[in-house]
Amino acid sequence: MDSVYDIPTHCKAGVVVNEGPDFQVKVEMVPVPEPGPDDILIRLNVTGLCSSDIHMMKNDLGTPPMSFFGVRSPGHEGAGIVVKTGANVRNFKVGDRAGIKPLTDTCGSCELCWSDKETHVPAIHRLACALRVAHPRRRP
Repeated sequence: MDSVYDIPTHCKAGVVVNEGPDFQVKVEMVPVPEPGPDDILIRLNVTGLCSSDIHMMKNDLGTPPMSFFGVRSPGHEGAGIVVKTGANVRNFKVGDRAGIKPLTDTCGSCELCWSDKETHVPAIHRLACALRVAHPRRRP
């Protein structure tokens, strides 16, 4: 769907450099991602960092580093306005308010997922990161 918002080609983002114990976050201009067919693009109004972000930047979780997943910016608990939707997205429209939950790739169909208890689902695949969050859905 075409957006009614003026979407820039680049935006400022906090980018992790030197992942590991001596990590730093620097503000850089990065390309604004184009949403895939099942994705939405959110203009964040607010976001934050939590302890899991710190561990991801320190690379001390025993998982591959953020850069392995193509992620350069921490943060997975933001909220804002949908500015563009992918071709297959039916649950959101441009102008909707949307938030980013800290998890992605849960099943999305079990009782735990539909009762706002995704963190209890045994089949969690990975934490979400703000620049590559997918699986948009709206609860009934």
